[in-house]
Amino acid sequence: MSAQTVEQLVLHELERTLRTRIAISGLNALRELAASAEAESLPPAPAAFMRALRSAVETSVFAPHPGGGGGEWVSHPWVYDVLTVICCREIALAGWALQRLPPHLDRVASLRSIDLSRNMLLKLPRQFGNSLPGLATLDLGHNRLNTLPRSLGQCRELLSLRATHNALQLLPGEIGALPRLHTLRLGQNRLRALPASLVGHPSLLKLGLAG
Repeated sequence: MSAQTVEQLVLHELERTLRTRIAISGLNALRELAASAEAESLPPAPAAFMRALRSAVETSVFAPHPGGGGGEWVSHPWVYDVLTVICCREIALAGWALQRLPPHLDRVASLRSIDLSRNMLLKLPRQFGNSLPGLATLDLGHNRLNTLPRSLGQCRELLSLRATHNALQLLPGEIGALPRLHTLRLGQNRLRALPASLVGHPSLLKLGLAG
């Protein structure tokens, strides 16, 4: 049996056990399971991944280190179901070579900060901002995005948006309607114009367009 097949079986078993224990015993059981993931019986990639999940349970910050199978370990919906249960506040997935947003990530309504920089994202889901009412910081730098979803206008608490080093040509007008936005970084894109809604924006203090 190949190492990849073994890790896939481990991942399936982790998912099954996590879902069962959360349903029966709540977060205390999840803490115990995540702690046990450090046992030598787990392959290195899922062990490191589960340590990151354990840390998220304790700190509300999910920041797994890239590696051990590329984006495979962060691309399963059940991971974000768990993060929803623990009311995770920060997710850092920089450098995971992601080509699409992991399913359910944008449903973790407790999030205040998302770092998706240094990936290979081509687009965000149309509904991306609809379920992130408390999002304050969003980093999309160093991807391949050519547009941003209009639903970002629903992130009414957004303070900082960084989307440098992409392929953006236009921004949705809804960006200028964000009432608390004070930092907007857009350097190294292909922007032809900025939305008229940004003119005279009352809270915007930093607008970065240079490389």
